[in-house]
Amino acid sequence: MKQHREQVDSDGSDAQDARTAEPRLRGLFPAQVRGVDASGAPFHTQTFIDSFGATEFDLRLMARIAAGCRLLVITNIHEATVALHGNVLRAEPQADGSHRTTVAVTHHRFL
Repeated sequence: MKQHREQVDSDGSDAQDARTAEPRLRGLFPAQVRGVDASGAPFHTQTFIDSFGATEFDLRLMARIAAGCRLLVITNIHEATVALHGNVLRAEPQADGSHRTTVAVTHHRFL
C-alpha cells in the first residue's frame, strides 16, 4: 500500500479539526490494526490512517469499536514504520457501513 498524498493543516477548517487544535498531517498512510471489536471478537485488518496529529489519529474500520477499547496500529509514515498503541475516543458510523475511528495515542515506538 502506498501513500497517495500528504498535506499539513492547522487552520481548524473542518469538523474533525474543530475537535482538536493540533496540526494534522493528512494523507493515506497504510496501517495494520489489531484489537477487539464492540462484540468482543478479536480482529486484525488493513486500512489507512488519513489524519494524524501528535496525540491522536483517524482511520476507517469496518468493525465497530467501542470508545475506550485499546488498539495496536502498525503504520508507515514516510520511510518510518511506527507501532502506535491507543485508546478509541469515538467511532462514527459512515454511509458506506464503515466507522470513522479516532484513536488517542498512549504509546508509540519506531520499528
